[in-house]
Amino acid sequence: MQTVNPMLAQTAKEPFDDPNRIYDLKYNGMRIVGHVENGSVLLQGRSGADFTAQFPELADLAKHIKTDRAMVDGEVVCLGEDGLPDFNALQNRHGKRDPLAIQAMMKRYPAVYQVFEVVAVDEFDLTAGSSAQATQMQRREILEKILVSGDSIRLSPWVDGKGTDLMEQVLVINNKAGRQVFDGIMA
Repeated sequence: MQTVNPMLAQTAKEPFDDPNRIYDLKYNGMRIVGHVENGSVLLQGRSGADFTAQFPELADLAKHIKTDRAMVDGEVVCLGEDGLPDFNALQNRHGKRDPLAIQAMMKRYPAVYQVFEVVAVDEFDLTAGSSAQATQMQRREILEKILVSGDSIRLSPWVDGKGTDLMEQVLVINNKAGRQVFDGIMA
């Protein structure tokens, strides 16, 4: 499975609305590209490092993908005691190598893979510049068809065209939680 450098976010001065865009939550987590090929799974970080063993609850990604081969992009978050993504919980899990420590952390701080993008499906590269290039909305529609959400693998929620509304919701959630649950939004 090839190493992929995911597209990185750029900061905007303020949230905006655009009827030609969809908006996702910006999780305060770890960016992971999930590779699925004939039932095997690789969870790859931005640097190309393999994080599959550190998040065993995500190893069933292939069962959530309705095709033999796919590459998806998302954020791994760990849930805190309030059930919301908690960056400190993720930090407690990061870097653990001992299987017993990983199992203990998995019970205390369960990981969830919030998938927001499909990069490739079967033999088709859907990214810009490829022969099968797809728009953001087309990729999202494909992702919704091939990904089955579950406890640990979830399709990240999105809104169509209304970035300012989503950002208002993010601010309310962060305020109620008393911490930064979400970093913002992605267009």
